[in-house]
Amino acid sequence: MLRYVSLCIFTFFSIFGLYAEPDKSPVLVLQGSVDKALDALYAPENINKSTEAKRDLVRLAFEANYDLDIVIRRAIGRNWRRLSEDEQVEVLELIKQVVLKAYIDGMNGKAMPILAYGEVVEIASNRIEVPSTVEFDGRLVHLKYRLAQMQSGWQIYDLVAEEISLVSNYRQQFDAHFRRGTGSELIEKLKELLQREKLEPNTSL
Repeated sequence: MLRYVSLCIFTFFSIFGLYAEPDKSPVLVLQGSVDKALDALYAPENINKSTEAKRDLVRLAFEANYDLDIVIRRAIGRNWRRLSEDEQVEVLELIKQVVLKAYIDGMNGKAMPILAYGEVVEIASNRIEVPSTVEFDGRLVHLKYRLAQMQSGWQIYDLVAEEISLVSNYRQQFDAHFRRGTGSELIEKLKELLQREKLEPNTSL
């Protein structure tokens, strides 16, 4: 599930359910959200905090304004109906924890990324794409944030990293799991990922 984390780990939380207040540019909200995620790790007052404390800071920073469920459910796709209501709740929470762990593990010990944003591209009347580049860990990564205007405001529904859609990539892995596996087995796999000392960039379900 985390096969492409190495391409966009520092913005992983930014792809999940970003919404903008009506009087704010969605691009400004996007930039501010990424900055807050980085501050949780690189701000002087946070550098020496424990990994657990940093995870709490990142989660607090995002849960005030983010709905992670939207992109997670898009990634799970039709397999969502194969989960019981209790499994749906648990899977959503476990994936959030795995994403948070991957974010912290991927950033630990590395220099702060350098970000640049391009001009907004209008895909449709209610959809835009925000191109960006990230210089991270000696590599330049090209990212495209895809946002749609919904009832709750502008929300990010996908992130394309080096021409790879994260939602499509994850959906393929969930599809592969559910061809033979069950919801309870998915839950056990997610719990096992959380028990690992560190999540590697090529980790998958």
